Amino acid sequence: MLQLSKIVCPTDFSDPAMAALAMAKGLAKQFGAKLYLIHVVPPIPLAPASIGFETALYEDELRKSAEEEMKKLVQELRSQGIEAEGKTVRGEPCDQIVEHAKEVAADMIVIATHGHTGWKHVLFGSVAEKVVRLAGCPVLSFRPNAH
Repeated sequence: MLQLSKIVCPTDFSDPAMAALAMAKGLAKQFGAKLYLIHVVPPIPLAPASIGFETALYEDELRKSAEEEMKKLVQELRSQGIEAEGKTVRGEPCDQIVEHAKEVAADMIVIATHGHTGWKHVLFGSVAEKVVRLAGCPVLSFRPNAH
């Protein structure tokens, strides 16, 4: 029988990610599991100094904004009686998600499929696909309805 006590749910705060969170919330309630949310700020390619764009400052702003969103999300979950913890990190999304699941000894990862399509998908692949291939625990991946 399936037993879940720790569920990792990656989020980029998009609609598909919120649909995955709704699925993870339902599982957490049903099994009395703790939710571990993670947001990954991907690396930003360095811009030439001549254009006046400060990559480090931009990444820092992205991280701060994500941390604020994560705090709100965790507070909302806790107000609904769900044990939750949030983490915001920098790095490659797939690697960080898989590593976080390993760190917390997750029983499952719940992730939405979305993001790159067409030629971008061919070049970069899908974070969800990579997580499914590399995770050391079961992964529930689904495509939220477009409606």
